[in-house]
Amino acid sequence: MTTKSQELASFINLKDDLEADLMFTYNEEGSSGLTFAYTGGRISNKEGGSGEDDKTRTVSDGSVVLPTADGTNFVYVDASDGAVSAVDSSDENTTPSMNNSRNRINLFEVATSGGVVSSVTRLFSPLTYVYSRYRPRLVYPEGVNLSFSSNAIELDPAAIPLSGTSGVEIFGTKQIDAVWEVGSNVGGMNSAEHPVSANSRYFIFGVAGEEKTAGEWGFDSQLFGANLVADTNFEGLGWGTDITKIGAFRTDASANVQSVWKIDPSGARAILDVFDISTNTTSVTLTAAGITETFDRYEIVFQDVVPSTDAVDLRVRMGPASPASAAYDWEAVYVSGGTTTDTSGTSDTRIRFLGADTMGNDAGASTSGTITLSAPTSSSLFTNLSWDLNYYDINTRAGRAYGSGLRAAAETTGVFEISFEKAGAQVANGIASGKFKLYGIR
Repeated sequence: MTTKSQELASFINLKDDLEADLMFTYNEEGSSGLTFAYTGGRISNKEGGSGEDDKTRTVSDGSVVLPTADGTNFVYVDASDGAVSAVDSSDENTTPSMNNSRNRINLFEVATSGGVVSSVTRLFSPLTYVYSRYRPRLVYPEGVNLSFSSNAIELDPAAIPLSGTSGVEIFGTKQIDAVWEVGSNVGGMNSAEHPVSANSRYFIFGVAGEEKTAGEWGFDSQLFGANLVADTNFEGLGWGTDITKIGAFRTDASANVQSVWKIDPSGARAILDVFDISTNTTSVTLTAAGITETFDRYEIVFQDVVPSTDAVDLRVRMGPASPASAAYDWEAVYVSGGTTTDTSGTSDTRIRFLGADTMGNDAGASTSGTITLSAPTSSSLFTNLSWDLNYYDINTRAGRAYGSGLRAAAETTGVFEISFEKAGAQVANGIASGKFKLYGIR
């Protein structure tokens, strides 16, 4: 049986791996007179198909001639064939964003005066998922604020616009330690992952429905919320199954909420994981697996990290699913006390950031810096990383360390373990406090 979701394919799908600045923008440089130039984008393939490539159609860069020299014009794309056309304001299908024809999606309102363009108004946001009015979907919630207590996540009241509508609201409080229910001050976890696990990351998903005046939301560790959709019967309750990832949270060792953050799936820089350490911890393992494979590189930003003991070095290990203990090459430079020292390691068991130096844990001492990783999702290239950090050395002097390293194994890297070591061995409970964030960069 053909479902409504299969029948209604008139939408612009801004997939996570597409750059928002290429999505149907006005090309002023290429325009002249009544010739309106635009950059292309991607829309659904109205003919349908089973493969991912069959579901979308790429619309190339191009131009159209505006029909009105003095007045209002509309530039639209036809979902049935991907053709871009221009009409004047007398056309019956000129309702902004989603017009009366289910196959048309208006892109721009263009005002002209004296045969030239005087102003251009974009009729949809490049950060939205735009569907026909028959199948609304949440857009990225710019106005949503996320907060938390030990066992609950709160979404501050905020209007979440839907394509072709003025918006619905999604708000309230959901418990992480109770199974999902409709409403606020009730459970939000899918039953397959209840009870919530310690030291784990979960996504926060929102959902909107065709006839609903309010949205719903819940928690799932899966990339596309498969457990939540299966568990909650969103479709049967009238919301459909078009859920949008709006945030994430991480639990601590007691399975309480440790940190929470918003996720913009279309942004050029997205927070993928967060650790906020306040009690002694042996290591921090940041994972990129299960979020997206569309980032060009990753950054790990660590701030105010305090070692629990003296005379330690910061180190990194990585691997496909768990940290490996072999095949690391690295080059580290540290500057301290007016001296610059270069140290290296080959076929090592880890990558050391300070090389021959160590840092102290005197009162007020900490380290902050950035680690950049390249090609972590490639199975044919080595994962390379570089770093730059400041620290307080063992001789109570300010220090800076920078360098580069790699793991000589052509395999996908999914986890990055950061810890302190002393005399070549990992320090148990070596991280006293600090914050670590993993970013995906397009």
